[in-house]
Amino acid sequence: QAGEVSNYDPGTNSFYSRRNAIRTSYLFSTGVFTDYDSPWLTKSGDIRQGAFGNDGAANFAAITDGTANTLAVGEAIGGRFKTSTHYGPWGMTGTHTCCHGRVVSSSTTVLTANEVAAYKNDWNVNGPYQNNALGRTYAWQFHSLHPGGAQFVYCDGSTHFIPETVDYLTLVRLAYIHDGAAVQLP
Repeated sequence: QAGEVSNYDPGTNSFYSRRNAIRTSYLFSTGVFTDYDSPWLTKSGDIRQGAFGNDGAANFAAITDGTANTLAVGEAIGGRFKTSTHYGPWGMTGTHTCCHGRVVSSSTTVLTANEVAAYKNDWNVNGPYQNNALGRTYAWQFHSLHPGGAQFVYCDGSTHFIPETVDYLTLVRLAYIHDGAAVQLP
């Protein structure tokens, strides 16, 4: 839950330290990218780029899909609600699974129907990762304890409740800043 302090002791079973990091309840929208990826500026030619990323973020001019059509921040519950209690979000630690919120797409162009079908259950809002029996979500997945969806802040500062029934392709396009497909929730 938010405010939880990590008691992870570096060097015991993982490659990063987050000792005394504070758990938050929010992830920055990073398109398809995670903390494993190269710096944000190197992704400027990729349509799958989100508003935030490693060592960088979009300015308003870079968000050509429109700030009212682009995700900035979304809810994420960590700890026992993720597939691993080590997963964040961890507030501004710069560690693995700290604060990247993502959607998944292997395509660098428009998603195919097969991709949407393959990813929607694992990566849609509140969806259990790989049909986890306990309903847990993955590290970078947007998730809340609100029935039916999660709260998001768009790049224009407005807030929106996105239902877990949202079309996955719509969610993906909302996460991209310049894919040329400005969309809005119905």
